[in-house]
Amino acid sequence: MFDRFLHQECSILANCFVLSGKDKWNSEDFVRKLFHTEWGLNILKGISINEYACERFMYEGLVNYNKKTEGEVYPEKVLWYCGYLYRYIFAHSKCKPSEIYKKASLKKIAKRYGFYHTQGWDYVLADLKLI
Repeated sequence: MFDRFLHQECSILANCFVLSGKDKWNSEDFVRKLFHTEWGLNILKGISINEYACERFMYEGLVNYNKKTEGEVYPEKVLWYCGYLYRYIFAHSKCKPSEIYKKASLKKIAKRYGFYHTQGWDYVLADLKLI
């Protein structure tokens, strides 16, 4: 069944990822800070629900609480996909954040994007061995 509320959260996080790319924030560093700070984990887990008011609000909060580093930035479509997928994973997987970070690294998802973006979200979770 389609969950509109979760879809909205996934879309907002996806757009936050796109903003990080437009701001030239190193994509790997951006994801690392999401997974390794209390602020970021609360966003990924959906605990900080107020951050889901809008992607700009969410992104500004991340910028204010983390030092932004410039470097390699993944393509916008990959960033959007990864942002959506990460929120979806946290909503549907029982895995710990450290396990998700290892099994669903940004680099791995970017490499498989060509195939993954044509599949259903649950297939991707199963392929990454997260469900």
